[in-house]
Amino acid sequence: MKTICQSLVFTFAFQFVALICHGQYYFRHYQVDNGLVYNAVSCIMQDSRGFMWIGTRGGLNRFDGTNFKTFLNKNNQFESISDNIITALAEDKNGMIWIGTAKGIFELDPYKGRLTDVQIKPRGYVNHLVIDNYNNLWFVSNHSLYKYNQQKNQVEKTNIQASYISKGYHKNLWIGKDNGTVGLYNTQEKKLKSVRIVSNEAPLDQRSISKIYPINDSLVLIGCFSRGLKLYNGNSGIISSLPLESPENNSIYIRDITAGDSNKFWVATESGIYIYDLSTNKSIHLKKEQVIHILLLTMLFTPYAKTDRKVCGSAPISVDYNIIQRKMHVLKNIIQSRMPILFQEMPLGK
Repeated sequence: MKTICQSLVFTFAFQFVALICHGQYYFRHYQVDNGLVYNAVSCIMQDSRGFMWIGTRGGLNRFDGTNFKTFLNKNNQFESISDNIITALAEDKNGMIWIGTAKGIFELDPYKGRLTDVQIKPRGYVNHLVIDNYNNLWFVSNHSLYKYNQQKNQVEKTNIQASYISKGYHKNLWIGKDNGTVGLYNTQEKKLKSVRIVSNEAPLDQRSISKIYPINDSLVLIGCFSRGLKLYNGNSGIISSLPLESPENNSIYIRDITAGDSNKFWVATESGIYIYDLSTNKSIHLKKEQVIHILLLTMLFTPYAKTDRKVCGSAPISVDYNIIQRKMHVLKNIIQSRMPILFQEMPLGK
């Protein structure tokens, strides 16, 4: 009985240590087998009603936390999206969902489930969508910035080149360019004030801006295609390179940025997920290979035909000592391979 109780204590201790090392972050993976229309996801948005909209390279999903609803091109039928490559998503003040595709823009009425081809020209590849404070739709196509006025049903092409757009505060848009500059664009005065983020010394194919995330009126997080994460202070004009705990920080490709809690920001990259803490100027790197494998208690105490009934505390447990010994030995090897220092003086499974 003493052996069984010790096994229980050790098992719980190992699980506790593993949880501390892995942190308080837990992930659930959704793929085609779970209802996702396609595994290559290009954009995600949560609407005002709480639904998650997921744009993929093979169609659009709406996720309610349990089930996926799919929107696809149906042989170019009326009221279906013209292309299954979903590139951008936005929600306007009326709750309408705007969908950017490789062949134009569509409006989805989520209340009626009706799709409308907006017939915006040019009907090219739409990179990004933003709804401003006046409910106008701004989008990037063929590296040019366009404005669509819903009330007048008019499209206006600006003279601004852009690789990325993001909604700023008040009447402003943040504009990212392929040349490594970021600009604050006043949509009413049509004036753009730019600042260089990536040096001119960088190769041309490494200057493009991939993400802009305004924290407040003055601080902006800026992601680059291959130059890591930057922080721009609009008041002081200072541009800082932020640490992402990687010796190849300058080559990190930033995919997306979103806010967490307590001044923490989640940064999606080609090298995994980083959580950057603005208050400490430090980050942690969540990588798949860092997950510590844990043998669950149910694995250790699976009932077998030849067992002895012993009591640990007050609960009877059916056990086979030889099986437990073998499984504890496996557990020991796994944890020692991951965390050798913690178990140098802890005999287990002998």
